[in-house]
Amino acid sequence: MPKGVLKTLRASTAAMVFSGYFALLTTREYSPIILFFPTMFMLLMPWCERMDASSPGYRRFTGGVTLMFAVIGMPLLPFALGGVVPGLVGLFIFIQGYLLLHKKRSRDFHYLILMSFFFLVSGCHLDPDPSYGLVLSMFVVSAVWTFLSLLVYSESLENAGRPWAEIVEINQPEDYVPSRAPRLFDRNLISAMSALSLGAVMMTVGIFLLTPRMEAGGLGGGSQGALSTTGLSDTVDLSSGGRIVPNQAPVMRVTFPDEPNGRFLATDLEDGRLMSPDGDSESGMYWRVTSLNRFDGVRWERVPISEERYRDKPGKFYFFPGMDSSVDRSSLPNRRTVRQEIFLDDSEVDGLPALSLVRSVRVRSGRVQWEVNGDFTVAPARRLQQALGYEAVSEVEMLSADKLRAAPENYADVLGYDFGTLTQHRLSEQSVALAREVTAGKEKTYDKVRAVESFLSGRDFVYSLDVPELGSVNPVDQFLLTVRTGHCQLYATAMALMVRSMGIPARVVMGYRGGEWSENDGAYIVRKNMSHLWVEVYFIGVGWVTFDPAPQGNEPELSIVDTVIQAISHQILNAKMVWFRDIVGFEGGFRLGDLRLLALRVLRRDFDFMEPSALLAPVLQTTIGRTVLWLMAIIAIGWAAVYISTLRLAPRPYRAELTPDQTRALRLFVRLKRRLQALGVECRGKSAREILELAPAGEGGIDRELLETVLEEYNRVRFGGRLLPDARLAELNRRIKNLRKTPSAS
Repeated sequence: MPKGVLKTLRASTAAMVFSGYFALLTTREYSPIILFFPTMFMLLMPWCERMDASSPGYRRFTGGVTLMFAVIGMPLLPFALGGVVPGLVGLFIFIQGYLLLHKKRSRDFHYLILMSFFFLVSGCHLDPDPSYGLVLSMFVVSAVWTFLSLLVYSESLENAGRPWAEIVEINQPEDYVPSRAPRLFDRNLISAMSALSLGAVMMTVGIFLLTPRMEAGGLGGGSQGALSTTGLSDTVDLSSGGRIVPNQAPVMRVTFPDEPNGRFLATDLEDGRLMSPDGDSESGMYWRVTSLNRFDGVRWERVPISEERYRDKPGKFYFFPGMDSSVDRSSLPNRRTVRQEIFLDDSEVDGLPALSLVRSVRVRSGRVQWEVNGDFTVAPARRLQQALGYEAVSEVEMLSADKLRAAPENYADVLGYDFGTLTQHRLSEQSVALAREVTAGKEKTYDKVRAVESFLSGRDFVYSLDVPELGSVNPVDQFLLTVRTGHCQLYATAMALMVRSMGIPARVVMGYRGGEWSENDGAYIVRKNMSHLWVEVYFIGVGWVTFDPAPQGNEPELSIVDTVIQAISHQILNAKMVWFRDIVGFEGGFRLGDLRLLALRVLRRDFDFMEPSALLAPVLQTTIGRTVLWLMAIIAIGWAAVYISTLRLAPRPYRAELTPDQTRALRLFVRLKRRLQALGVECRGKSAREILELAPAGEGGIDRELLETVLEEYNRVRFGGRLLPDARLAELNRRIKNLRKTPSAS
């Protein structure tokens, strides 16, 4: 088999296999850990193929494992993996692994291609994000190379042992010697395959851009029995228990353009001072999504309220209707304005995360609106089903303790109808008594709230992701009086209800706390394991103020696998942001207005824009432009390397060393053929004997005696080793020059 065929087939098949798994990664159902399977298969494949070819024991062992899986494992897959589609994915992973770990025939490669396509379809079915377009392009390119390589591979196996035919150009020198082992993957075939791949990608991108997107679209995001993962959900249910597994998947990427060095400086509620970046400022970032204001004893939910009706004049504000792409409201007093640029990759609920409390939001594409509840929640006009880039301006707390202590306490007069909703608690008498005991001696609302917060975050309570089974009857009472172990849902609920039992309006807020600082990106990465529930308490004349009773849990040390997954997910998030912002969102692209400016410049004979620096400036100023230039440079360098290597390794014709006399005889022969060509005799690629046989003789033909003389002299010198004196060469040249057709009789 020619060199390079099997290597190319293996490489393109590996790319296609990985593209199938990448398609699954673009959905919310799978994490980067799924890449463990193809990586392991590819690493073990060379060794296992040799074992399959030489060891009957290996074949018996793998056959037994396959039989056990078919009888026991396959029927249980839908139940173990949580559905028919995940069960089929698990089945095809097993089959794909079996094929990769055995010696493969042509039909086995076809099976691998089919299963990779199934993964691609499964990713489409599970609501992928915009990065699915990149995976689709990768699949198309690998498919082109796999099918063509497989065709050559199959033909090579069918014709094993037969001599290889080689196509020789018609103007090839007569002393050309065909190569013994022709290279099928030469520069011509590689050029054709590259052009076909480029055309397939362009067609795929066109279909992707011109058709509707196939994009996506609680604590305990994904649940499976008693096991759940961190993340937000539409409800907060305290009756369920079990183990919550931290999910490292990134949710959003945030930058602070106006903050020193891009780092957020959190505020200290006690004195209004800014915390140092060297301190725990990240824990002071509360990414507010939405609030829940009614508790039915087990679950939190949202009910309509209207904060614009509240009659506390110093803190009164208005929600302006805004435009389709932005919303705004009037400012609150004693707040620090912080601007954030957010790329939201995974929206788990209807609200857009931003620091408390949002004053305005502007999206790059799409429509947003204030939630009807008037609780500072900003939501898309419809359920968010794709990544979103937006700018948010928040008014962060800079409130001193004295300011909050001085707030009035006539809540019923100020809040009106909403006072009953915001103070309903459903606690038992024992829990209410506990709240009174904790706040004994505290007169001001602020001191009472702080006392409850300190009590819950004290040594008597333990933070844990192992959620106890509290049942559906008085779960908060059980947490406060007996269990005293749980996660932020229980802590926030307990504080809100204890505060409410004293007639102080409170609600719980759903969102994320903290952020992972990336020095290279100058941005914060917020992950699903940072999902959080905290409390907002209302102070008359001030507004809603954040409190967080949940103790700081000890962060578990990440394993090597988790660290790698975290790094990979970070880079995937950056790639998604570039794709959505610069390609799907068309930010910084060419506009029709630019065409009008170009026409005006041409009319004014202003051609300064044709300079290379002016032409490259718009490209170099955008991330996608720089990325495309780098990719073009890498492709050009790679193509040049392939071209040079194929040129260097191409078979070279054998050329014998000629004596000076043989060289002159060869030139004489070439001159004769040119003269015959001029007289209408086609003699390209013909030998001396063939020319003599084809040349017309007699009346109206070529002087046959002259032809015989010249060709005989050529054969004697060229192949017989005779000498060709200068006088004889000059005579023959003169006779060739005077060669004419014999005139025909009229």
